[in-house]
Amino acid sequence: MKKVLIPALLFTTVVVFEFCNSSKKAQKTLKSPEITYASNVQTIVATNCSPCHVGEGARQKRLDSYDAMKSNIDDIIRRVQLNPTDRGFMPFRHPKLPDSTIQVFVNWKNSGLTQ
Repeated sequence: MKKVLIPALLFTTVVVFEFCNSSKKAQKTLKSPEITYASNVQTIVATNCSPCHVGEGARQKRLDSYDAMKSNIDDIIRRVQLNPTDRGFMPFRHPKLPDSTIQVFVNWKNSGLTQ
């Protein structure tokens, strides 16, 4: 009986520890990358908000700095989530931004508006 019990116990222990190790690895790989203004948001603004809100010739409220985006993020999210026929929709006279692009703004806000 001992000849069967000891190998079975050893096998069970190895399986349990292997599962715990792979679970930790899975958690590390599932963690999403940090969203920052410099690496994620700035590019979206430069691509989709110019020339109206970007650069020296901006005709509307400038949104081409971290501080401007941070202080206006709630209004920006609200306006890009509107339908193109709604008053205040952005980007004005352009198609609605893809949901994945809008989600970058939302995730940036939720993650603490890191620079």
